[in-house]
Amino acid sequence: MEKTGIDILLVSESDHFLPAADLRAGANAFSPVYEYLNKPLADLGLPFQYTLNSPQRCPLAVLAGYLSGAGFSCAIADNIFRDGEEAKRFEALLAGRPAVVGISSSSLHLTESAAAIAATVRRLSPSSVIALGGCGLNFNGGLAACADVVVQGDGELALEELLKAVKSGTQAKDLPRVLASARKGQDGILRLDGRRNLGLDYLPAWPLYSSLPSSCFPVEASKGCAHSCVFCSYPERGNQEYRPVGSVIRELNFLVRELGARYLRFVDTNLTSDPAYVEELCRLLVREKLQVPWSCFARVDELAARPELCARMADAGCFWIYGGAESADGGILAGMKKGFGPADILKGVNNVKAAGMAFHGNFVVGFPGETAATLARARELIASSGMDTVSFTVLGLTAPLSAQAERNPQAFAGLARHENHWKHATMDFDEARIAAAALIRALALKDGAPVIASHGIAMYYLLGGGLDFSEVLAYFSAVRDYHRAAGTAGAAAAARAAGTIRTLYARTAANFGWRGEAGSPAKKDRLHDEH
Repeated sequence: MEKTGIDILLVSESDHFLPAADLRAGANAFSPVYEYLNKPLADLGLPFQYTLNSPQRCPLAVLAGYLSGAGFSCAIADNIFRDGEEAKRFEALLAGRPAVVGISSSSLHLTESAAAIAATVRRLSPSSVIALGGCGLNFNGGLAACADVVVQGDGELALEELLKAVKSGTQAKDLPRVLASARKGQDGILRLDGRRNLGLDYLPAWPLYSSLPSSCFPVEASKGCAHSCVFCSYPERGNQEYRPVGSVIRELNFLVRELGARYLRFVDTNLTSDPAYVEELCRLLVREKLQVPWSCFARVDELAARPELCARMADAGCFWIYGGAESADGGILAGMKKGFGPADILKGVNNVKAAGMAFHGNFVVGFPGETAATLARARELIASSGMDTVSFTVLGLTAPLSAQAERNPQAFAGLARHENHWKHATMDFDEARIAAAALIRALALKDGAPVIASHGIAMYYLLGGGLDFSEVLAYFSAVRDYHRAAGTAGAAAAARAAGTIRTLYARTAANFGWRGEAGSPAKKDRLHDEH
């Protein structure tokens, strides 16, 4: 078959929709909140369609926007395990033999997920060079074996270099000789070092998506992170660079006025690292009169130190802040190199609430030094903090954290890889999952405690699916009430909670009725069996 003229096909999906995937595997393994939220849906016979990531992924749109501007023809295929029409479109695009297929591992942590995609590429377009990048590599280096080329770090310039080489006729075996940034590891896999060029003014290529089911769009105003928390999966720690603020405003105007965005979620690791930048962003948002609610990630110590910044963000439309509190134990926070203590958490929450915004706190369970006593302190701080919503993440043994633990085992309580995950002197991965689930149960039963929630699910699937914020809180409260009534004589309470869940779920599910048969076992098994 003749080529379609597509230079690069960018593709991704979530581990959750891999055949036979369970909520304890892949990216889901680190978020016990998943199981908590899924339980009432499973009991009520409602399919769990939600993931932590947007159904329209920012990395694919950003890469396609940059590469299109550099003169390459691009296509995007996303949600290929869950959307039958998109799966067919993916195969049709492969039949045209794109020069490069780029797989994003932003929500793929299982080797099986990447292998299923790669096998389909090799069957339908064996001449395509497969490139793989994204944060999933920091959790599972085995993903690299699914690709011809691995991009470590930001992919824009690396993929541009790769495309120029492939389009000039360079064969895969000759790429190490031609690509200036290429190097081969001991495993024989070719790696390209990612580089940035944030000065270019280009729009993410959202129109390349065949469907945009969520009305909440992710936005990236910067790359990297100014901080160096030791557990973080982000590869560019200690180095954060911002896009020109005018470029971000142009993107926001496009999303709101052209694509109909109802909510925006800044996905920067920490939007508030540069307060002057955020103040200018807020000033321009007010001037543009976009009047669209937005949310972001921010550090609690920066919020604690700058109540005036919280007020400006609220005036510019920010309604909900995700703060990585991580622990209520000063020793653990010091070991994480967070640079703040429990008092800063409470002050940061107070400043956010005083400005009229909601606060979502996330806590990491299982860092070296974690014990029953540190978890009890977390439960007490959370219950009295004034946070609106809270979530828990089980520690993941990323490549950077593993390297640090190997160099200084005493500082990390002997943290080391164990079976599929990790263990250290005070806890192992399975114990951390059990402890996180116990925290969730305890807080769900405590009156006045923050509601257990997923910020990502709320933004992309609930708000992005048509609910307003009060209805989102009502949904998560109904999930809490359902769990409270389970195993008790509270049949009436359980029925009321189930009714609220069904009603609000139906409102959002209408927007996420994935097309065709990808969600059925037959279609998913076909994709799975190819690897």
